[in-house]
Amino acid sequence: MEELKSINGVYIPGDSKQSFEDDRYLTQVTKIMDWAAKHNADDDTHFPIVGVSWGMLSLLRSQTNSSGLFKELKDHLIGEPLQQNLHLLPKETFIYDEMLGWDLEKTLDEVTFYHEMDEGIKLSDFITAQQLRHFVPVATYDQGKKNDGTGDEMVSTIEGTYYPIFGFSYRIDKVQFGFHASAGEGHEHLDHSRASVEHAQHIANLIVDEARLSSNKYAYTNDETAKLISNYDMQMVTLPSPHNFTSDKEYSNDYRTEIYLF
Repeated sequence: MEELKSINGVYIPGDSKQSFEDDRYLTQVTKIMDWAAKHNADDDTHFPIVGVSWGMLSLLRSQTNSSGLFKELKDHLIGEPLQQNLHLLPKETFIYDEMLGWDLEKTLDEVTFYHEMDEGIKLSDFITAQQLRHFVPVATYDQGKKNDGTGDEMVSTIEGTYYPIFGFSYRIDKVQFGFHASAGEGHEHLDHSRASVEHAQHIANLIVDEARLSSNKYAYTNDETAKLISNYDMQMVTLPSPHNFTSDKEYSNDYRTEIYLF
């Protein structure tokens, strides 16, 4: 954990469900979360952690020993572009506190949010889970059916109650850049509209701004330069596809996952 003292935050991507199911991976996420909690407890320190897709669920799973919290999504919700329902006023959140309520509601009505997961946490379970009390469910996926209760909606966006921790279960990273899967197949479900891109850019700006609030740095420039990823050989690994939800929902089996330090 010594390395964390010199960087400005951690980004946990979610290309593969295997990370969510890997005990060694989750152990490392737990260590990072524990370190960040102690570090952020000081008034003059700031260390953001961001989880996307399975990275968000890995973040949450590292904080609870109750695997029963994670429920299977209904088939019509799996791997689909869904709308989100906001459960707080914008000013009550860190993610949207600079946006007007009307503008945000308009965006959420216009934009669909593509995700690649087949599990999630129901809102009713999230707000009653004692081990998740340090997180706030900001938004949920709309179930698409009028007779579904709000409590049954799956949490799509979270943030820390006090600490700079953020989670997005949808593929916010693919909105501006994910026009093709790694095997060359197009993601026709991704919303690349102007409103979607502007929302994704808002989230990207938030992540950068949170990192800039961190005062962590390397003692010497040469030490920082030595840690650049370009100094290392990159190895591509093809993983078995964990995304065969149903016979008509199959995805490319070329997925990559790791924890990014920034």
